[in-house]
Amino acid sequence: MGLFRFLLALAVVLNHTGGMSGYIIMSGITAVQVFFMISGFLIAFILSTKYDTASRAGAWLFFSNRALRIFIPYWTVWILTFAAVAIVFAVYGWQLHPLAEFMTYGGEMTPFTWAYVVFTNVLIVGQEVALWLSYHAGQLVPVINADALSPAVYHFQAVPQAWSLSLELMFYMLAPLLNRRSNFVLLLIVIGANLLRFIVWQNGFHSSGWTYRFFPFEIGLFVAGMLSYRLYAYLKERGFITWQNSIAVTLAFWALALIYGSLDTDTTYKFIAFAVIAMLLPFLFSFSTHFKTDRWIGEMSYPVYLIHIVVMMLVQAFIQGFGLSFSTNAYSWLIVMITIGLSVAYVYLIDVPLERWRQRRVRSA
Repeated sequence: MGLFRFLLALAVVLNHTGGMSGYIIMSGITAVQVFFMISGFLIAFILSTKYDTASRAGAWLFFSNRALRIFIPYWTVWILTFAAVAIVFAVYGWQLHPLAEFMTYGGEMTPFTWAYVVFTNVLIVGQEVALWLSYHAGQLVPVINADALSPAVYHFQAVPQAWSLSLELMFYMLAPLLNRRSNFVLLLIVIGANLLRFIVWQNGFHSSGWTYRFFPFEIGLFVAGMLSYRLYAYLKERGFITWQNSIAVTLAFWALALIYGSLDTDTTYKFIAFAVIAMLLPFLFSFSTHFKTDRWIGEMSYPVYLIHIVVMMLVQAFIQGFGLSFSTNAYSWLIVMITIGLSVAYVYLIDVPLERWRQRRVRSA
């Protein structure tokens, strides 16, 4: 599962850079949605094996540890983003996102607009709402589709891809409750969420907000991941999850991925693929438990996802500022290499000590 998570994060990066020789692994939208499934699996795993959320102390430990896992990396990248754009502005006079947006529109923003911008930048929750907001003369106005509007409200967010973390945080709040529900109830949630998605799609709501950022739809993917963990527990208890089976299924999965290539974006095929992935996750997870290197590779997925946008901003600024010329392929390679290098540094310098502290909190409790 570790390599799978890393490649999902890399797919998002390649979608934003144009790909390496046109190759992007899979749709960035699909990659994020598969991440939601993996998150559901892993949260169900830790709720079932590490935390007693029936007690107040256990619930606090779960919520605080998840908050540390989400916010420490996010705030680190957030601070680095503003520091980087401020230094570039001071040295070269180049106004980069998000500094340019604040300098252009900040003076006219109403208190409510500033409250939204500050709240979503600091606490993440509500970032996805930007896809249903338009900006006009300092005010935020609700709209059905904000995809083509300018300025885009999400340009006021320093780490705009963190909208997915907003959905993660909402899922964490519900996860202890969901984890106590029966398989039947969870299956109803999966069916209901996707039925609602289909109805809305059929009625012409095809914008980004409705396609993959609306939590009542995406919760079906999180819950599908929780059901996948229950399948893992069922198979493991009956001896079907062995290291031999895990290796065989993992290798078969990668072979099929190479043969069939990217998942489609908005078709029935994609959701059939989601169902197949949900059935394979138990074996991919078991594979990671037997191979430390796979787990380590997976730990880079979150920093890769968070860091790549600021890397792109800075590289684009220097390319344009100094009149440099790069092909799309060379540009993608450059972004990927810098992002991976910074992610490795982050894992060693910040993530490893943070994770040790988080696990000590669990053990001491």
